[in-house]
Amino acid sequence: MKKTLSQPLLKEVLNFAQVKELFDSFVQLTKIDVSLVDVNGNEVISNKLDKTKSICFVAKKTPLIKACLSHTSYALFKSAEIGEPYTFKCGEMIRCIAPLLNDKKIIGGIALGPVILWDSTDFVSGELSSLKESFNLTESEVKEVINYTTKMSCEEMNHAAKLLSFIVGLLCKEDNEFYKQRNRIMMQQRQISELIQEKKELESQFNKTIKQNKDLEREFIGYAQLGDKKMALKKINEILGVLLTSSRGNLDLIKTKSLEMITELSKSASELGTESLELANIIITYTKKIIESQDFDKIFLLLQEGLEEIIDTIYEERGYSKSNENIIRAINYIRTNYSDNIKIEEVAENSYISPDYLSHLFRKELNMTYSNFLTKTRIDNAVKLIQNGETEVQNIAFQVGYNDSSYFIKVFKDKVGITPYSYIKMIEENK
Repeated sequence: MKKTLSQPLLKEVLNFAQVKELFDSFVQLTKIDVSLVDVNGNEVISNKLDKTKSICFVAKKTPLIKACLSHTSYALFKSAEIGEPYTFKCGEMIRCIAPLLNDKKIIGGIALGPVILWDSTDFVSGELSSLKESFNLTESEVKEVINYTTKMSCEEMNHAAKLLSFIVGLLCKEDNEFYKQRNRIMMQQRQISELIQEKKELESQFNKTIKQNKDLEREFIGYAQLGDKKMALKKINEILGVLLTSSRGNLDLIKTKSLEMITELSKSASELGTESLELANIIITYTKKIIESQDFDKIFLLLQEGLEEIIDTIYEERGYSKSNENIIRAINYIRTNYSDNIKIEEVAENSYISPDYLSHLFRKELNMTYSNFLTKTRIDNAVKLIQNGETEVQNIAFQVGYNDSSYFIKVFKDKVGITPYSYIKMIEENK
């Protein structure tokens, strides 16, 4: 058997209080030192008649302790291999070890001794000298250790080891069902934790993708409104790159996003006062082609061509002037910050013009006031939230910039024709 990192800890399988009580009775009855050791040979619990006179206690103070641990660990796995207690030499003495198993894995062992297999008077001078040199002891200290150490035969040692390992094995078995049950609970908790973490990572990635796409779309609309086709098409490439990665090549999702981009740009054109039959035909033509397409590369090409034609149409009809750039900058700022309590002074400052001139541009270019445009933007986004599954009216109001939900309901009904509650119900019924 091999050592494994997945082995359960002894303290998770055994009741240490019971083991200590058992060891105490065993030592008092047999006069043999006993230890519970882990798979590396370390003593976890030990009971000795007088630990200060034990050779193991002496060994801990010398470099020989590493060799002792190694020999004990080797003997433990050897005993598991042969299926019975294993007797091995420990210095000039003898130890015996029996394995403890849990779910067919070695979790530790019961080590007895050391003992000597003959009377202390028969301990020859060579063995005395070896002990003195190995542990740096005086002759009187060696004799004290020998006199303390129990004398018994190998057969007696084996019987003692079998008896103790059998009793401790019963303790393992008694706690085994509890251990297995706890293991099952821990496994379930780990699986639940992994699922929760996986879900969080997916949600985080999804939210990150949505935010990234929204930021790119705002930049795209801004460049398109300014007539910068090169930068607008660059943003399209970035948007589709993010979309392709997050959608894993889902054509329906890519088509939906492509149509949304055409709709958003045509909506911007309408806000800028560009409404013509030519623009309507472009939108209808490319919408139909994208819906019918079954190839990502073709959708990408159609989207590029369609958006480029829409941009060209906007500027053929409107031309380009400094006032266009100013109003577009203001529109983009409002679209980004509509959920805040933004005033015309703040928007004008970020558009590098005065509030009065910005108010004039809204009337001239969009045929509406600043307040009307802000309200329209907020209600349009409220409608989108409902279409995307949001059903809490108070939450919707807060997300689009209204702290008073009653006022939001009034404004929503005025612009949409029905209350948000009715609109939510209508969306749910049509699903």
